[in-house]
Amino acid sequence: MPGDELAGRAPGSRRARTADSPPLEVKYKTLLWSRAESCGDAPRFILYGCGMTMKQVPSVLPAGTADDATGATVAADGAARRTLGATVARESALVLAGAVAIALIGQIRLPLPFTPVPVTLGTLAVLGAGGLLGARRALASVALYAAAAALGAPVLAGWHSGMTASFGYVLGYGLAAVVAGAATAPRPATASGARRGGAAAAVLRRAGLMVLASAVVYVPGLIWLKAATGAAWGATLAMGLAPFVVGDLLKSAVAALLPARRARG
Repeated sequence: MPGDELAGRAPGSRRARTADSPPLEVKYKTLLWSRAESCGDAPRFILYGCGMTMKQVPSVLPAGTADDATGATVAADGAARRTLGATVARESALVLAGAVAIALIGQIRLPLPFTPVPVTLGTLAVLGAGGLLGARRALASVALYAAAAALGAPVLAGWHSGMTASFGYVLGYGLAAVVAGAATAPRPATASGARRGGAAAAVLRRAGLMVLASAVVYVPGLIWLKAATGAAWGATLAMGLAPFVVGDLLKSAVAALLPARRARG
């Protein structure tokens, strides 16, 4: 009989809640975050799953509780959305701050009478953005800065705008940002003895990459300058390279003093 079947059901087939047991939502969140911590990055787990999507999480709960975890899933989804919103806002603010810093620091300039390319601290600003923000954010900052200049915003040196003869150097800032970001990228942890001996090597490595970052600016910069002025390559190098080499070496040395960024947890 149906009644006999119900009466004969195994006591453990459905988990009974006791007064002293924690609510299912608490159990669910505890399991969720313990799984997230095993990934090493709880917010990343919330957003990307670390191999298990939000809908799959209830399947790892004890038998009979998956349906009861629906409310907790909704709550966790809401937390994930808030986390995503906060992450987007933070990243956007950092990118905007980088673009503003490049624009403002780049206003420190020294015009030269024999070239349309002024001496500025724009390259130093880009190296600093790459070193402090990382390659991805710094590249986005440069893209925002270049787009604003191309669309007519007076953000270039001397509060100019548009695709001027020196705009190629602005495009080169993107390459410099990527290399500078690599210069200060987090490095694997080393033993204490190796760390002491590797400190000088790390500074030299950063210095070398910062010099490279300064150098790659000239690739699109010189090509653009030659096309804009119609000058021969010898004249282009005299206008767009020779006057700036010493200054860029000094900027690279300053940027090399930036410490390596800490790995995000």
